[in-house]
Amino acid sequence: MRHGEPRNFVQPCLLLLLLEHPDHGYALVERLKCFQVAEGDPGTVYRTLHALEVSGAVRSAWGLSESGPARRTYHLTGTGRAQLEEWAGSITQTREALETYLTRYAARDADHHAARRGPAARDAAGKGPGTKDTAAGNPAAARADTR
Repeated sequence: MRHGEPRNFVQPCLLLLLLEHPDHGYALVERLKCFQVAEGDPGTVYRTLHALEVSGAVRSAWGLSESGPARRTYHLTGTGRAQLEEWAGSITQTREALETYLTRYAARDADHHAARRGPAARDAAGKGPGTKDTAAGNPAAARADTR
């Protein structure tokens, strides 16, 4: 797992891919690459598929292959659809928290860069003590300006 990646993110990704259409393990490994999870590790994908099958979210069936040995094809179940809905809600909440974090980080980063450029840059950006716009981002300053 990469730093900052949601724990077990491979599970909802696999459920979503199986909602799109049933597939065999190797194809799922390839399709997962767009989510940047499991880093092409088939072992992680197959272990996760097995866990999803044990939980009833996924079922599998052996089928004939046109180009080689029989392959196990994975299908999403009703339980898997319900789990996918739960994951979608949880991921939406996580996305909102991440957007808040990134917005605050970007603001801190912008303030940090303005501070490094000095008072003139802060004044030009409307963040310095000599500007009327200081109150725009600071409620306490806004109250002070109206007194």
